[in-house]
Amino acid sequence: MADTYRRLAKTIECPKTKKDLQRIVDADHEIINNDVCRTLRTAINQWCANNLNTYKPRYFGECNINALFHQRKMPCLKQVVKLARKLNLRLVLKTYPYAESFVEPWRQYVFDGDFEHAEFVAFLWGLSAYRSKRGDTEEMKLEREQILSEISNPNFALYWTKLIRYFAACGYQLSVRFVERDNKADEEALLRRLNYPA
Repeated sequence: MADTYRRLAKTIECPKTKKDLQRIVDADHEIINNDVCRTLRTAINQWCANNLNTYKPRYFGECNINALFHQRKMPCLKQVVKLARKLNLRLVLKTYPYAESFVEPWRQYVFDGDFEHAEFVAFLWGLSAYRSKRGDTEEMKLEREQILSEISNPNFALYWTKLIRYFAACGYQLSVRFVERDNKADEEALLRRLNYPA
């Protein structure tokens, strides 16, 4: 049985080689996969219980349902963002620095609505651009550049292993969580934008 306990980022040495990076990706992917699948399955079951008359399997996508309930695998990031929006949730990506990575304490990215590819790539680019040279290696720099060039393509599927690998190469442990969408706050923000003087 796999270890489901996730070590704190500050207790893990920042990866310097591809071997270190792969070890981190393997451990983190399993834990993130379990957490995301469990959260989405629970939310989908709750949504179905509250919407018995309107539920159709295609509302969430048959591929997504098969992945979550039968294969126990989370869909790619873009699909998870779509599912979260349908379930009235926000996906939050939070970062925690590894030991001796010499990066900023933490950063986060919140998906508020539709997936904005350019905005997300800008966030990823920022993680790499301000990476301290003290805890960096040439191998990790090349890894970041390669992954960022792939992710910059809007047609790229944004698989979780690739994202975890990129964050780790930047010196961060990736943490994924969901928060409930506050519809009232969204409406107030929209009204503020609409009433902004021209």
